[in-house]
Amino acid sequence: IPALAGEPFLRYPPFYYLSAAVAGKMFGAFLPLHDAVRLVNLIYSALTFGLLAATARELNGSSRGWIAPALMLGCIGLVFPAHLLTPDNALLTAFAAALFGLSLIARRPVRGGLILGTGIGLAFLSKGIAGSVAIAFSFAVLAAVAPRYRSRDAAISAVAALGAALPWLLLWPGTLFASAPA
Repeated sequence: IPALAGEPFLRYPPFYYLSAAVAGKMFGAFLPLHDAVRLVNLIYSALTFGLLAATARELNGSSRGWIAPALMLGCIGLVFPAHLLTPDNALLTAFAAALFGLSLIARRPVRGGLILGTGIGLAFLSKGIAGSVAIAFSFAVLAAVAPRYRSRDAAISAVAALGAALPWLLLWPGTLFASAPA
């Protein structure tokens, strides 16, 4: 059970904090602990930029992959939160993964669905139910407005996404219920 000052802290799921602790353990021998745990933000930022580049390449061609990360890097509002120990950094990576999964659906439906489901699960374990619902709602809206997302491939992707998301969605609640049913 996540705790803050000895009290149970269930406001956010523990994934971001666990990954920060792993970064602290890995890099704590080389850096002060407060800097070592912040390296997790660098890892999440690199993943986010990489996923955005892959999405841009998928949607706009191989020569255009740099545009989306460059636009993201230019966002003034990104700089300050990217340095904070906040689950929003992992949530941003989850959204980038889901976006990449959605971009793959037309060409590689199973792989797109698996990446989409992983994004949904990571969003849930990073910040709670709202992020995963937002991603699932986005997929539903795409299905309503774009014929490309009402195809057989999109249905295959939806099944793959559900299969990939379920373990992530059940892991923490199941572990939490097993350790403290109350």
